[in-house]
Amino acid sequence: MTTISPRTILALLEEIESDDPVDFGALPVDGHSARSLVAAHLAELRATLVSQRLSGEDREAVLLATASRVILENLQLHVRALYERGEQASVEFDALLARLKA
Repeated sequence: MTTISPRTILALLEEIESDDPVDFGALPVDGHSARSLVAAHLAELRATLVSQRLSGEDREAVLLATASRVILENLQLHVRALYERGEQASVEFDALLARLKA
């Protein structure tokens, strides 16, 4: 089984972000360091799953569940930020759900 390096994951992440990069704005976080940390963590997670001899389908399921958790956290943070700014998070959330159902 071939390994997937953090560098490979980082390159794919940069390609995905080319049109819409995550903006850390005024946060005290270096974007490149954060991306590198995430890529290293995911490469390590995959290596662990491979070492446990999980099937490709089982590894994919774990990685999809991990991605689902991150997306759910992102959605929760986004809705919270909208709520704190006094915006109607429910309208935007409903629009997102409608788009996903299409």
